[in-house]
Amino acid sequence: MEQENLMNATLVNENINELLKNSTGIEFEKVIAKVFELIGFKSIWLEDQNDANPDVILEAWKCPSPYIVTIECFAQVSNSSEVPKEKVGQIRANGPKYSKDPKYIGKIDNLHLGVISRGKFSKHAIGASGNDVALITLDIVMDLLQDFYKGLIYSQEELKVIFQGSGERRDVFNEIRYQKYIKYMNLGLICFIVERSLEKKSLIDYRIIMGQVIAINKQNDIHISDIEIASNLDFLCHPVTGLIIRDRNNINHHELKNPDNFIKLGKTGENIQNWYKHWKKKLKPHKIDTSLFDST
Repeated sequence: MEQENLMNATLVNENINELLKNSTGIEFEKVIAKVFELIGFKSIWLEDQNDANPDVILEAWKCPSPYIVTIECFAQVSNSSEVPKEKVGQIRANGPKYSKDPKYIGKIDNLHLGVISRGKFSKHAIGASGNDVALITLDIVMDLLQDFYKGLIYSQEELKVIFQGSGERRDVFNEIRYQKYIKYMNLGLICFIVERSLEKKSLIDYRIIMGQVIAINKQNDIHISDIEIASNLDFLCHPVTGLIIRDRNNINHHELKNPDNFIKLGKTGENIQNWYKHWKKKLKPHKIDTSLFDST
């Protein structure tokens, strides 16, 4: 079967948003594959236009449990038309066979099935999705693309939740998006708390960071676990990130490096820096319990 890897496709210089909105047939399939390539998947458009084959295969190798997704694309001529249940049956019948491909055997943990459509899914299509076909509307794909350009990057492990379920996936994606939003908010908050601690002492204990983050999130009706805070702090302390330094003699002590390091992280750094500035403006000194900085 002849396949095309889209790394050199001519779509690179096209207006992808316009193509997503207006393309049909093969062109629509290619641009869908291109979007997922941009956000980090190995994306393959299957050139063989046989109805016995899916349109796109996504390979997710950059996660603890690698997986593939076989996708059927559907771009209606009229936005008022709905996706028929036959499209669901088509991917269910033809997608699973790729789990037997020698290049995947023993290398992937799961194969998922999906239908991506510009229009709405009919009630019959939703009912036919059972428990194994994810129904993904074009607005989700466009949101993924826009978030990518804004630096809101999702890992393949995070996006797996969209593909491994069934039925319409908008609510699932909204939750993933919200959690990512909260993560960036707290990354910026941690940077601010560590910097503020320098007014009292040069280094700040991990327990103080934890207490302050939990307290401020509670004020905003947001729940965050100790594990999430620890993960965020580890990210900021990673040598590649280079935003916070851990004291080598006491790993519970932290210090904010030059905020200019935000720039080194590109769009991701911009997002963290924007939240850092937000907290710096919003949380005046009297709103931070600085007495905690003297407790260690």
